[in-house]
Parts: sequence; C-alpha cells; structure tokens
Amino acid sequence: MALVAVADGCLIGGLIAGPLIPLALQLAAHGPHAVVHVALNTIMIRAVAVLPQHRSYGVGRALLREAVGTARRARVPIIYGQFDTATAGLDEFYRRCGMIVTKPGAALAFSDYLAAPVRHVPPTGHALFYLPLGTVDRMRECSRPAR
Repeated sequence: MALVAVADGCLIGGLIAGPLIPLALQLAAHGPHAVVHVALNTIMIRAVAVLPQHRSYGVGRALLREAVGTARRARVPIIYGQFDTATAGLDEFYRRCGMIVTKPGAALAFSDYLAAPVRHVPPTGHALFYLPLGTVDRMRECSRPAR
C-alpha cells in the first residue's frame, strides 16, 4: 500500500505499508499455506512521512486513518509498525491516532490475531505500535483536531 497526501498540487506526505515477509517466514516449517496466511493477514506500516512545514495539521493522522480503513476493508486483523524511540514525540503521535504503543524492545505476539505462533521483536531502540482491527475504531479517538 502506498498513500500520498497532496496540497496545492504538491506532494506533502506519504505512507508505505505491506506484509512483513520475515514475519511470515517464521512459519516456513509449517508449509507455504501458513506463510501466505500470515503475509495476507498482517499489514506493517513501514513509513509515514510529512514535510516539516505541513506537520501538526492532521496529514499523518489522515494517512494512518486511510491505511487502517484499507486494512479493515481487506479484513486484515492487525495493522502495526515500529519507530525509533530517539525521535521525540512519535510515541504520543501514534497514541493520539488510536494505536497501542509497546515499551521499547517489547515483542508483539500475533497469536491472538492470526492463530499462528509468530511474533515481531523490534530492533534495539525501537518500539512497536499496533491496532487490532476487530476492536472499536480507536482512530476516531484522535485527540488533536486537524487545522
């Protein structure tokens, strides 16, 4: 999935997401059907970027909301991502957007969402954010209104 935000004909932000193949390959010993199951039932947000002069206007939140909506329409049970905890404010940004944010280095087990024994462990200095899509739409709870 690739999403873009445009203002006055100029690209001001974007989001890239898709399955995390190394996550799916954790089930390689269970056969190709298990790998495909995980690949088709998870979406990892790989990047969200907004030009500095367009931040704090709800652009990143709108991109995330569209990604969640796309995942929900595809009936994907969980959407998630990771971020560098050294970047100030990202944990609060994802929380304001309704995501659950883990402690730095904490693993995310997907067994509750996929009925598969897979987990994602972020690299040192990173934390995960996620949203189980079978729950109440937490994206509506974003606390910062768009300007």
